[in-house]
Amino acid sequence: MVGVTQRSGNYSRNVQVVVDSNSVDIIKSPSIFMDLVGILVDSNVIDPRTNNDYEPYDIENKIDFNDVIKHRERIEGFYLYSSMIDKAYETLNESMPTAKETALKSINSRYLDCQGDLLLKHREAYKSCKDAQERNNLKIQLVREFADWIIDSVIEHIIKKCLNSLMAMNYTSEEIECHASFIVYHAFVECKILEKPI
Repeated sequence: MVGVTQRSGNYSRNVQVVVDSNSVDIIKSPSIFMDLVGILVDSNVIDPRTNNDYEPYDIENKIDFNDVIKHRERIEGFYLYSSMIDKAYETLNESMPTAKETALKSINSRYLDCQGDLLLKHREAYKSCKDAQERNNLKIQLVREFADWIIDSVIEHIIKKCLNSLMAMNYTSEEIECHASFIVYHAFVECKILEKPI
């Protein structure tokens, strides 16, 4: 068995691993999300906040406004992990200064893709809207109706990014799945997915 590892072009962090000439090439890319999961798994510390630090009415209001059902309890309990996520982002920002912003933009982009997919599925209703206000109302209605599906889609997006990253083999799939959820709940609290209450 012959193993070959080669780096991609200038400024790329991608790595291609070829094992035997008969096997399929495996191309793995680095992932900010996988780095974040790695920090979270390795720290394995929950920094519980006191009730005074937690403002449930803000989160509750957003959960209610978006009609989140499936993920409600986990998001409500997320405050136990929020400082852990913030610290992991701080650690990651030391080596990659814009890691948090890049990760949150990626999550928001995936959310906007989900939103666009919903509007495409409801194309006729969208076309029948008379103005921007009606289109916005339709968008909010669809986000509320499919809020849990959107959260699931964003979590799946993070999991796929992690599993396709260079570092994935260092962690169990369960660790990746669990911490991917925390990353998405953090993005929910940071208002990068779903709608802000009006």
